[in-house]
Amino acid sequence: MSAAACSSAAICSAAAFPFILIDEFYDKKDEELIWQELEFYSGKYTDADQNASSNPAVDDETGKSLNSSNRIYLDQVYNQNNRHFSNILNVYGKITGEDVMKVVRDNMPTAPILEHSNCDLSQISYYDSGDFYDAHSDIYGYSVMVWFFKEPKRFVGGNFMLSGPNKLIECDHNRLVMIPSYYVHSVTPITMEEKYKNRGLGRYTLTHFYFFRR
Repeated sequence: MSAAACSSAAICSAAAFPFILIDEFYDKKDEELIWQELEFYSGKYTDADQNASSNPAVDDETGKSLNSSNRIYLDQVYNQNNRHFSNILNVYGKITGEDVMKVVRDNMPTAPILEHSNCDLSQISYYDSGDFYDAHSDIYGYSVMVWFFKEPKRFVGGNFMLSGPNKLIECDHNRLVMIPSYYVHSVTPITMEEKYKNRGLGRYTLTHFYFFRR
């Protein structure tokens, strides 16, 4: 992906809440590698409510997770010495490649937060029928989401909402959205026909958090 192509695929919202959106982010070869890993994890995801200690998005009063989905924390599966075994961690480096970073620098006043990040964490979330993610913000510097699903799409909903600008972003396959982590955001509920439920035909999110650690 050239810098010019990347720039043409990136859009920004109102000046107070700029964000980056890039469609068809991964090429076909990368997509195949990512699907191999996603399918390998089938049946191994953990309910978000069962691991709320690793999930900062909880209701302050009840302590209950705001997230109804299932997930895998890649940094709990792969340490620094064996990250190369993860297809996803082998291809996600293009997120901070020069083509994308040029778009970030040109459009995001908070670009230095991402440029100065020296750590990242990655997770996979899977949303089936009835799953959602209520409004929350993340505790990192930048949050990057890439959405995957089997085509044709077998669900409705699962769209991404930015609360500040009241902007709804449709969940499209292989679409990347990048925001500063302090933006309040949510995921609308997924609805699926009964025959498609619990078959891996929902919404996958590859999420990467970037931050600085001394």
